[in-house]
Amino acid sequence: MRLSYSLGSLLTVEQVLACSRKLNELKPDTVWIPETWGMENFSMLSMVSKENSFSKIGSSIVNIYSRSPSLIAMGAATIDTISNKRLVLGLGTSSQPLVEDFHGDKFERPLKRMKEYVEIIRLCFVPKRRWRFMFLLGRFTENFWHRTDLRMKQKIFLRNMKKMGYKAIMNWCLSQW
Repeated sequence: MRLSYSLGSLLTVEQVLACSRKLNELKPDTVWIPETWGMENFSMLSMVSKENSFSKIGSSIVNIYSRSPSLIAMGAATIDTISNKRLVLGLGTSSQPLVEDFHGDKFERPLKRMKEYVEIIRLCFVPKRRWRFMFLLGRFTENFWHRTDLRMKQKIFLRNMKKMGYKAIMNWCLSQW
């Protein structure tokens, strides 16, 4: 049996770090860090990875409406490197009130957006190749050349897709892996 812990959004930064140190003694499979109104996920994952040297560290979740796919890939690659390849990247669509009221974006076409984000994030980790891609996501277009030696081999987990074809995109995502 594998145990995982979610260090919830009601904890302060200091409490999350103290819990991470304690969990290092218990050796759970994964320590999940949420992105909340007060804490940015990649910063917290970086700190937790230094406090806990055993467990995988997971983002629960990174909201795809608050960052571009390239920025998520950069953050994931950085945390995966800092944590010695222990990152589990969790992506989600969040909710309409959070996306529209807090981030000022439109909560449109979440299933299509998630599929495109997963495709682009995976492309960012194609090792030692030069490639060019273009994608259109509503209000912005990205069109650039990219080369990276970064390799992230963890699966990408999706969340908050229940009402929007969750099974279809999860099956698609896992079949692409």
